[in-house]
Amino acid sequence: MKFKTTIILFAVFVALLVVVSLFEEFKGKESEDGEDMLVALSSDEVQKITLKRGDEIITFEKSQDEEKEEWILTEPFDAKADKYETDQLAENFSNLRIERVVEEEPEDLGKYEIPQKEISLWFKNREKPIKVLIGSENSIDSTFFAKREDETRVVLIPSHLKSLMEKSLFEFRQKEIFRFE
Repeated sequence: MKFKTTIILFAVFVALLVVVSLFEEFKGKESEDGEDMLVALSSDEVQKITLKRGDEIITFEKSQDEEKEEWILTEPFDAKADKYETDQLAENFSNLRIERVVEEEPEDLGKYEIPQKEISLWFKNREKPIKVLIGSENSIDSTFFAKREDETRVVLIPSHLKSLMEKSLFEFRQKEIFRFE
């Protein structure tokens, strides 16, 4: 290959790299504005979480102990919750990103099967919880139809939440018999 051809190909590569980096920067600014977020709050502020799946209700509450923050499973029975799993649930749903807006004002939520599941998050200094109603899985890209209870629009939320929403009660319980410091 000639030296001149190499220089031209290198210039095209640099130009494409600049275009891609500008596109990524623009995309990052859009998400910082909160325009593509269904819930955009700090997971540290979450005090209570309720996960409803059909007739099953699982409720987690943060302990009031300032030194050692722990999650406690309060419904269907009292037990210690797995900190990692519960923190992951709080983190993913307090910073819930929208993949795409499906419909601004839907006439019928039944076609999206909303609500199949419901996640309620209670935050510090808020009286009412934020409820995210989750419907069926989108067969095209495995995302989920969802909407906030206080909004009208139906959106798609990421598919990686499926494993988190389908965890069993056993997976949310703390499994340690003895704890060593």
